[in-house]
Formats: sequence, C-alpha cells, structure tokens
Amino acid sequence: MKRTALATLGPALLTLLALPAGAQVSQDTLEALATPDEVETSIGTLEFRDGAPSAEAAQAVYDTLDFTRALNVYNNSFRGASAYAIAEASRASAPGTTTSPSFPT
Repeated sequence: MKRTALATLGPALLTLLALPAGAQVSQDTLEALATPDEVETSIGTLEFRDGAPSAEAAQAVYDTLDFTRALNVYNNSFRGASAYAIAEASRASAPGTTTSPSFPT
C-alpha cells in the first residue's frame, strides 16, 4: 500500500517542485536593490552596466585603494622611524652609553 501511494504521489510532487518560483517582490524593492548606471563619488563618476562596473570605474577604485593602503603604511611606519631616529641621535650624542632617553608624558 505504501509503495502504491508513493508511486502515485511521486510524479505529482515532482511536478510541483519543477514549477518556477513565483516570488512576490514589489517594483520599489527591485529598484532599491538595483545598481544605478552612474554613481557620483569623491573619486569621480563611476559607471555601471547591468550592475557591473566599467573598466574605468574598476581601475579608479583600484587606484584609490592602492593610494589609501600606501598612505596607511606611511602613517603606521612614521612613528617607528621617529623612534629609531631618536635612538640613533641619542647614541651619536653620547657614545658608550647604553641607556635610552626618557621623556615625561
């Protein structure tokens, strides 16, 4: 009996699963999720086609990221270079000493 019910209901279930999904999404939602054709940014106007950036837009973003990362490296290493210069100046001004200068905070 179980096999007969499964054999009868099996094709019907497969037919229901094969139907296309009918999501009900409003036009406002679709427009909110869509990428506009042009976006004004601080690095210029970025152009998109079907949600994908143009070659020029992608290059502009990569150039900006490269500059931002280079500036970050410079800013993060500046303190270490300054500390090294202070230590070298201390050694040069008082040869033979092993103590480091201390500065009040």
